[in-house]
Amino acid sequence: MTLPTGRRPKVDRGVLLSFTLLLLTGLVILYAASFYNAQDSGNSLAEVKSQLVGMGVGAVAMAAVLRMDYRVLKRPLVSGSLVVLSLVLLGLVAVPGIGRMLNGSRRWLTIGPLSFQPSELAKYAMILFLARALSSPGRDVTRFFRGLIPLFIVPGLMFLLILMQPNLSTAASILIVAGIMAMLAGARWRHLLAL
Repeated sequence: MTLPTGRRPKVDRGVLLSFTLLLLTGLVILYAASFYNAQDSGNSLAEVKSQLVGMGVGAVAMAAVLRMDYRVLKRPLVSGSLVVLSLVLLGLVAVPGIGRMLNGSRRWLTIGPLSFQPSELAKYAMILFLARALSSPGRDVTRFFRGLIPLFIVPGLMFLLILMQPNLSTAASILIVAGIMAMLAGARWRHLLAL
């Protein structure tokens, strides 16, 4: 949807209200869960402040995405760039001194005051990549070697890089979502089970 200059997209007020209530509820729960442990560091609101910074960054990103024409996401350059960026960031997590170790896992990257998990970006990049690939004309997912195997190279690489962190739940979710998308596109059960 291309909007005329100066017009803002319509926002569903019910969704916006639900979204806001979920954010506020999350802040209250985070405050309650971290209050006593955070007092040891002398700042009982440290976790809440960190979450507020993340919410601010997310709000800016959401405002930018709302103004974007969603058809841009179908371009190979966009989905390909996101996949490459995700793979590079997932690789950087494994590098000591760059990836941040927390509770025995190296899952985080820190840029300035912000820490984030590249595996979260990888989820969206994989979905966008597969949606574009599965909807392209001429893609026959009923064929195992020419249709299905090439589609699972990107999710497979992401799976292995995330599994090295280790983060089995996120790694498995990448493959499960990829499998469900392929199944909905017409892939055969026996092929998916073989994978």
